[in-house]
Amino acid sequence: MRTIAIACLAALTACAQPRIVYERPNTSLEQVAQDERECRFEAVRATAGMTGGNPFTVEADRFNANTQVFIACMLARRYTRAVYRD
Repeated sequence: MRTIAIACLAALTACAQPRIVYERPNTSLEQVAQDERECRFEAVRATAGMTGGNPFTVEADRFNANTQVFIACMLARRYTRAVYRD
């Protein structure tokens, strides 16, 4: 029983997602949150009309495009993207 619990804990730890944070010197957390909201809105607006292509992958394609637009928006606002693994 104990080995099963340890194996489950190890599997959960291995699946932990990295934490992605956008940072910019001298920027408050409120400003970062506002910029993230605005960039998410822009990304959704830019990718909302995506259709066509493979019908089995259209949602994944839209998600990937949305993510790329969001990242580009944050980088255009001079943020750096930091990845933390807890």
